[in-house]
Amino acid sequence: MPDELLWTEDARAALLALARAAAPRECAALLGGRRDGGATCITDVEALANRAAGDDAFAVGSREFLRAEGALAARDLTFLGFAHSHPRGAAAPSARDRAELWTGCVQLITDGSEVRAFWLDERRAVRPLPLGIAEAAR
Repeated sequence: MPDELLWTEDARAALLALARAAAPRECAALLGGRRDGGATCITDVEALANRAAGDDAFAVGSREFLRAEGALAARDLTFLGFAHSHPRGAAAPSARDRAELWTGCVQLITDGSEVRAFWLDERRAVRPLPLGIAEAAR
């Protein structure tokens, strides 16, 4: 679990734009960036095609995941976790999220305006993570 979790304004804007474009369906994305000691910084949001049949869920195929992970690696970025939206719900893990999301990585959830960060441990306990804005590179 990161000691400090940051993200860039560009990454924030990209996730919110993705959520708005997908609504009323859920969006899904891979998070890429860098780790430096205990600090983790999300710099990229790589959109994933949502293959779920309904509006209130998301499903991602393995080929789509590999494509997105490869796109991050091509930009020399580390896979940090996932993001998805709850267009008709809270920016918090649902019961389905707690049962199905990957553990041991960052999870961002947005309701389209607010974004919250979480870590799901190996027991599937939800750990909220403070999410700060990274200062612009000087």
